[in-house]
Amino acid sequence: MKQSSKSHRQKATKPVDPLQRLLGRRATTVRYQSGFLVRGRLHPFLDLAKDQGDAGWSNDIANDLEEHSQHHFIDVYNRRLAVEGLRPALSIEGAAFLDAGCSSGYLLADVQAAFPEASLFGADFFPAGLAHCHRAHPEIPLFRMDLTACPFPDNSFDALSCLNVLEHIQDDLAAARTLFRILKPGGLAAITVPAAPHLYDLFDEIHFHERRYSLLQTQDLLRAAGFKIRFANYFGSLIYPAFYAVKRRNQNRYGALSFEQKRDLAMSQIQKTSQSRIMNAVCRFEEAIGKRLTYPFGIRACVIAEKPPG
Repeated sequence: MKQSSKSHRQKATKPVDPLQRLLGRRATTVRYQSGFLVRGRLHPFLDLAKDQGDAGWSNDIANDLEEHSQHHFIDVYNRRLAVEGLRPALSIEGAAFLDAGCSSGYLLADVQAAFPEASLFGADFFPAGLAHCHRAHPEIPLFRMDLTACPFPDNSFDALSCLNVLEHIQDDLAAARTLFRILKPGGLAAITVPAAPHLYDLFDEIHFHERRYSLLQTQDLLRAAGFKIRFANYFGSLIYPAFYAVKRRNQNRYGALSFEQKRDLAMSQIQKTSQSRIMNAVCRFEEAIGKRLTYPFGIRACVIAEKPPG
């Protein structure tokens, strides 16, 4: 992945304890022992969200997605892009990393495998994904929180990711500003969002997407939050024609279906493509040549952004 040639920080500011810093005053009453121990009770995650709603989400929808996202070629590709893009920041000694929107923790697992010395943290708004993540990774502290009302201190993380999250948030600029605030100066953020606003369809509807983005819109949003763009490109570009055809068919034929029917249809479409060896091979090829090319369209938009030093 082509990035700016400017040298990155080689040594993180040594924290007293990354978790204690995040907990702040709660550190006197909360301990982490493969879960948060609060008043003698062990919790899989610490709930920092004021709103107890679910934004229309359900455990059934979450479970449907998690069944496929671990191995779906586009999600695997997405995670590889994020890990590679964050490599300069994750290579820092004692780097603190947050996956904002960690869901079941597949990216956390990838980062842990590549950077075993990093301090990892996960956050999400939806309890079902956090519970699944905790079962797989009890050693990683997890938080339930609203990204637009995040209680974490300023300058907490050397690197963070926010993959397929901003499209769920009505005030995406407020969320982007939160990411900027909690990132350390010189830190890196990996952001991906669904691309092609004109192809919003039943898949977006059942997953409560507020919008899809162009690559330019994504960059403008992050610049408005204070970020400097280090890398930006579409991905899933070589399979875009097939993606376009399915999206247009969904728009033209299935708009009048009930929510349950749309959900069943979307899950069927995901299942059909999730283990496609051909599409996986195409994405591998695209990834190899994409380091030298900028694509004009794609399924998702990916940006690696930096919080300017100093």
